[in-house]
Amino acid sequence: ATTTDLATSTIPPAVPGLYGNMNQLQLDISRLPRVEEYQRVMALEENFALTDIPSDVKTITYYVQSLDAPELEEGDVLEDDIMKASGLVRRQMDRAVTTFAADNGNADDLMNLGDVIAPEVVGLEFQYWDGIQWLPEWDTELNEGLPVAVEVRLYMRSNRSNQSSSLLSAF
Repeated sequence: ATTTDLATSTIPPAVPGLYGNMNQLQLDISRLPRVEEYQRVMALEENFALTDIPSDVKTITYYVQSLDAPELEEGDVLEDDIMKASGLVRRQMDRAVTTFAADNGNADDLMNLGDVIAPEVVGLEFQYWDGIQWLPEWDTELNEGLPVAVEVRLYMRSNRSNQSSSLLSAF
């Protein structure tokens, strides 16, 4: 149940680890914050906005955000605008901030914190190796640990003008 839709999930799992399904991956990492992370927070003028804080435990989620636009007339939306709105998203949040936001009704603000890091990515697939077989989902709590390996498959939009836009390249 914890791996159904990680992109819209607002509460981090009770046990830090790796959680994923075929199209989304969420993992908890621990590292000391860098100096520039503190400087960025100190420079913020909005004190009331939900913001990520420097901490040693972060929850990072990867997923593909697609723009399903209705029928558009010429000139309504530029192709560059679509490129900025869709693609591979990386959302990074402090576990404590995420829990606080979910407990206080700011869950909608969490959905806006992801950054599109690769607009050329149109699809993403994960598989998880448990040492014996490939699995379509992984839950650290249920599986009592991390997978041995994670297969990542990216589907990208081609930049070549002579190819059809419906063709995808898998890497």
